[in-house]
Amino acid sequence: MGAAPLVDGLEVQDDTLTLGMVFEERVELAVDDAHATFTHARVDGLIRRAGLRYPNAGLRRLESPGVSGD
Repeated sequence: MGAAPLVDGLEVQDDTLTLGMVFEERVELAVDDAHATFTHARVDGLIRRAGLRYPNAGLRRLESPGVSGD
């Protein structure tokens, strides 16, 4: 991860939301955003290379046939 994603993260920040923040907090937000973007892209690449039959499958999407939602 290079400096370009960090600079992009700082430029994209909404001034109305970050108006009262000190510079260090804004940099922290930019680092968090850049790291999340980097990690998400890496995971997507790993999933794509794995050649999974159902790459979007997840445990949260499972439904039990015998359980009612009451």
